[in-house]
Amino acid sequence: METAIRLKGQLAYGSRRDVGYAPERLAALRRDYQAARLAESIRRIVQESGPFTTEQAEELTNIITGSAADTAA
Repeated sequence: METAIRLKGQLAYGSRRDVGYAPERLAALRRDYQAARLAESIRRIVQESGPFTTEQAEELTNIITGSAADTAA
């Protein structure tokens, strides 16, 4: 996965009117940028917090994947 900084630069460049990226390409860059930012944040938080319990890991997985399963006890 590309870094958020690199994707942010590509998005900024592609958003210029004179570049003329297709809307689909800009949408994909926005999505990829947000995913890279989220991945970097998750990595940092996991390093700071240490290992999660199985239940916590399942709940976080459900949040990220958009699972409709209710994991609250």
